[in-house]
This record gives sequence, structure tokens and C-alpha cells, in this order.
Amino acid sequence: MESDDSRDDHLMPRALYFDGQSPSEGPPQSAEEYLRQVHWEAQSIANVVVAESRERRQRESQADVSSQLARIEIPHTAEFFAKTSEEQLNGLLDEFEQVRHRFKASVRNFEHEHRHSNLPKPENEPKWRRLCFEKQTSQRPTLTIVRQMDQKSACAALSHFEKWLREETLRAQEQFACASLLSDSYRGEWLFALLVTLEKPLDADSYASMRSLLRMLLVAWKASESNAAEEDVSASAVLSVFISILGKYFGQVES
Repeated sequence: MESDDSRDDHLMPRALYFDGQSPSEGPPQSAEEYLRQVHWEAQSIANVVVAESRERRQRESQADVSSQLARIEIPHTAEFFAKTSEEQLNGLLDEFEQVRHRFKASVRNFEHEHRHSNLPKPENEPKWRRLCFEKQTSQRPTLTIVRQMDQKSACAALSHFEKWLREETLRAQEQFACASLLSDSYRGEWLFALLVTLEKPLDADSYASMRSLLRMLLVAWKASESNAAEEDVSASAVLSVFISILGKYFGQVES
């Protein structure tokens, strides 16, 4: 019996068949020339596996994103901390540490419960995006939700989050965009919740995600210095919180 793939191979040239000469140069001027061009282009397309094509497009997209990031001048963390009062910084880090302690205590208090996790699997990036990044579908990271998260899930979600924020920032073509993205919907709350749940020391990939996040935030912070618009004040405050936590608490300050 003939396979589905072989039937498709026969149907393709039959559906696009056109008895005519090779197409002329330039755009088609008639339906006949258009059909001839489509037929010739179809004949020149090599057979490919869809999964391989998707993987190749993903690699090309990542390479394009990396090349765009390489062209952006990133401020040094020392420049940020030189303009942040030590008292304010220590107060913020102390408060963050207290939140982490309270969260751990809450997790211990509920260890005896049978916990049925409704969270996506770590590798299920689309579901994570709907949960904690998409404006229309994201949910607030309540304690009930975040308590279900183990270290593997938190690390995976952080990696996904860094990727989404990087892609959306570059798509917006505005250096301050990541601050606006974090201030919108529940994205900032989710990033904060992920940082609360993570246990040090982390794996190399998670630290790499943190460094990438820190670079984006520093670029946005630098851009905010020259933009004193009132609507950007809260976004700038969000930047300061995350730069301080990533840079000082998680030790991602450049030496």
C-alpha cells in the first residue's frame, strides 16, 4: 500500500503542474506567468523534515537576537550602585531576605499536605508563557501557586522569562521597553516570585539567565536617566529593585 508521504509526493507536482516554458525574469504579468513561476519554484524546493526546519528557524532567530544584543552598549553595574544610597540598598535586600524566609516557612508548614501541582512541566514553555507573561492570560503569582514550584520548575521558568523579555524588548526597539513590560500585568510580580523561590547556589544556566536579565535592566535604567516622564517613574523603581536583587543578592555584579 502506498504511504501518505509518497501520495503527497505525487500530488504536489500534479497539483502545481503547468505545461509551459521556464518563467521569464521579473514579476509575472499574467495568471499564466504566475502559474509557471509557482510550478518552477515548487520544483526547486528540496524535501525537508518539518521539525528540522523549525529548529533551524529557532537557531537563526536566537542568533539574530544575540547579534542585536551585541550592538547595545551595556552600562557597568558599578555605575548603578554608585548612584544608589547604601542605606536604601541594604534596606531593600533585608526586606527581600525576609520575604524569602517567610516563603520558606510557609512551604515547611504545608509540607504535610498532599500537594497536587497544577503548574506546567518545566519544559512546557507555551503554558508557562500563558501563566506568567501573556497580558491576557497571566495569573497573579499567589502563595498557593508559588508553593507548588520546585527548584527545577523555578529555574526553567526563569530561563523562559529571560527569553521572552529579551525578545519582546528587541521587538519593541526601545531600550526602556523591558521596564514597561515588567510594570505591566503580573510580569514583575512573577519575576520577583521566581527570585524568591530560587535556592542558592544555582546552576550555571540560571546564573546566565540572571546576567542576561541584569544587562537588559541596566540598559533600560540608563535610558530612564534621560527620560523624566512621570509614567516612567514606577517603571524605574521596578528596575532598581531587580538590579539590586540580581546584582547584589545573587552576586551578578561585574568584578
